Amino acid sequence: MLLPCAQVAAGRLLLEQLDGVPRPPGRLSSSLQLTGLDVTKHALLLHDSTRAEVYRIAEADNSMSLASHFDSPHPPKPRAAPRSPADRDGKTDDVGVEVTVASSLDGGCSMALYSDSVYRTAEGRVEVCNLAGVVKQTLVFDDAQGQPLLLDTHNEFLAVLTSKALVRVFRLAGREAKPHAGPGPLLAVGSVQALVVDTIRVNCNGTMICAVGSLPGSGGCQDPRLFVYSTERNGPLVYDFSAVSKAPKVALWDLHDARLLAVQTGPLMQQQSSDSRSSSDGNDSQAAAVGSTNAAESAVEATSATGAAVEAGRSTDIAIMFATAEAGVLLQEYQDIEAIGASGFLGVSAPNLLLHKKAMVSIKGAPPFSSNITRIPLPGFTGLADADAATRQALLDFNYHLAVGKLEDAFRAVAALRSAAVWRSMAHMAIKNKRLDVAEHCLGNMEHVRGARAVRESQCIAELDARVGIVAVQLGLTEDAARLFAGCERWDLLEQLHQSTGAWDTAVEVASKQDRIHLPSVHYAYARHLEAIGDYKAAMQQYLDSGAGDTEVRQPIQTLQQLCAAYSLQKLFTTPLSAYVHTVFGCVGICCRASIIPARCQPFIGTQVAPQGRECMCTYVCSTAGPSYVVAVWPAA
Repeated sequence: MLLPCAQVAAGRLLLEQLDGVPRPPGRLSSSLQLTGLDVTKHALLLHDSTRAEVYRIAEADNSMSLASHFDSPHPPKPRAAPRSPADRDGKTDDVGVEVTVASSLDGGCSMALYSDSVYRTAEGRVEVCNLAGVVKQTLVFDDAQGQPLLLDTHNEFLAVLTSKALVRVFRLAGREAKPHAGPGPLLAVGSVQALVVDTIRVNCNGTMICAVGSLPGSGGCQDPRLFVYSTERNGPLVYDFSAVSKAPKVALWDLHDARLLAVQTGPLMQQQSSDSRSSSDGNDSQAAAVGSTNAAESAVEATSATGAAVEAGRSTDIAIMFATAEAGVLLQEYQDIEAIGASGFLGVSAPNLLLHKKAMVSIKGAPPFSSNITRIPLPGFTGLADADAATRQALLDFNYHLAVGKLEDAFRAVAALRSAAVWRSMAHMAIKNKRLDVAEHCLGNMEHVRGARAVRESQCIAELDARVGIVAVQLGLTEDAARLFAGCERWDLLEQLHQSTGAWDTAVEVASKQDRIHLPSVHYAYARHLEAIGDYKAAMQQYLDSGAGDTEVRQPIQTLQQLCAAYSLQKLFTTPLSAYVHTVFGCVGICCRASIIPARCQPFIGTQVAPQGRECMCTYVCSTAGPSYVVAVWPAA
């Protein structure tokens, strides 16, 4: 059941139910200075540094009523970070992974909610309480494991991060919580000396725990690494975003697939100078860095998967990733959320991402209401929102095996699928992963003749991105094709793409800045296009810019002569000359003037009759039984 809860202002929360018939969101105001929240199907937990409140959720209208409240226990006292080898009288013994993970809960503890139990950190233990705050079980942590600092629940699993950067997982099914995995290290030996952890998240089957944070003394700048603990390996995994100048801000697991992970990333900020760090906080080098759940944390599943909505304007995109013990952490694709106006990331539930974006919802027979949650399809699931569970699982398996590089397993996962929409979605994913062999297989199942032909004809092109871009054009992925052409500096193909889509000005701009050798041909093609649609004045200018003005500008003039021939001499003399010129030449967008002169003066048109400094555009000889006359046309002053 999808039950997102988002904090929209200080002490103001919205709760929406996404399953079933849409209904207006439930609204709640609280006096707490929130440091965290969690939600289940029937209850909502809010807490700050001194107090916790539990609300009951009414399924009929999402309304919330206070069920109980209790005081928060004093948080665990953080311990000093281990000294560096330089501080140990020259000794060089390795401190291992005994790093201190500090908390910024403003003096409060971390809490999580599951079923009818509240889990909270305390000195050397995790307390299991009922909804009234009465302790009914205690999970003890010894000195070797460190103080429990952060909690997270998902389905029937509870993950605990300690001050020694160790992770323990408990299984919550049954009357009591029982150890499930760990303790194991979240950080590799020697990777960091201290870390300010913001949040931890456990996946749906308790096999993976991820964390994001920042380094002490960095001025709050996010660490570019995503840290993952695998219970199957009982060891850490890491993915570094610094290669693309990004840093993870929020990481959330899919509600039902244990491998799928979505990470909201932002631009990587540079650390402050050492002088500014020392002046702002002289104790940063030795203080225990502590992390917490952000007050903007938002629950996205009835069984406790939670997320955080970040400030509008600071979010950039969502990294869709897979994490397994065998393959490690793999990046599939980036999904842009700023383009659709979303201000935050709330969760992932295949086939959709849940984003914080206001929208009006209309229901037949009920007044419209405002919703703060928007669902957009994951990469590879466009147009498949109504697909059944088997199809969704097959697509997830396909995307995972494609990311790992197991092509045979990827095809085997979707062998039973017959829907053209599914194969089209997989072809799009193959293009985004630059797998032309997979794309050709998908195009064959789609019976897409033009696309299959493009795959074969592109084999003579050396650049892989250019080959992929040519096939992307046939699938309608023009933005991806433009990015690929620009990435491999095939400006000629990029110009052809812009020309085919009608973006002539963009094609001219690309040619003038990056590919001047093809600039005349682009101007010439633009002139031919303008001439075909009847814009002769603009066509003349493009012919001149292409260097073919001496020969090609005559063609519009000949067309004007044909228009002149359409008028008889009798009509010419019965119609005012100005009206005649406006009718004949104004229809093609050319401002000009004309004169009627005797035919015997035609040899002198360019010298005596024409306005000074202008050449005659065209002449037309009108012959009747009487004297012959010439209509001479010049450009207007």
